This record gives sequence, structure tokens and C-alpha cells, in this order.
Amino acid sequence: MEISYRAAVMDDLEDIFRLVECAVKQIFRKDIKNKSLYIGVIHDKIVVVCALNEQCDEQYKNGQWQYGLMYSAKIRMH
Repeated sequence: MEISYRAAVMDDLEDIFRLVECAVKQIFRKDIKNKSLYIGVIHDKIVVVCALNEQCDEQYKNGQWQYGLMYSAKIRMH
């Protein structure tokens, strides 16, 4: 099977959301099972999601990190 590419249009948005949601759910499930997913809560509402682990993309592995910290990323949710 060969993939064809085109510019996305607004009518594609719901399908794009479903695709991304499925991928994110799989990643978050894995992080929860590994006990590496943390949340920040304000007034019983999740406002921040953060995975703390030593996994990173290959290009970040040999980075010269300020203060000796590893690469990290946070996802804010409102």
C-alpha cells in the first residue's frame, strides 16, 4: 500500500483529531503503566500533564544541557 500526501483542509480536522488522540492515549497508557506520567491539579482539575523519564529522541541524547538537566517536555491542558 502506498501513501499519498496532500495539504490538509478544515474538513480533515476531525479525522486528524481522532488519529492524534489515539496515538496520545497509547503513549499516556504506557507512561501510566511505567509510573512516569504526572499531573498538576488546580481545584480538582488537571491543568498540566508531564512524563518524567529518561527517554528522548536520538538528537537530544548527546545535548549539552544547562545545569546538567536532561531534555523534558510538558503538555498543558485546559
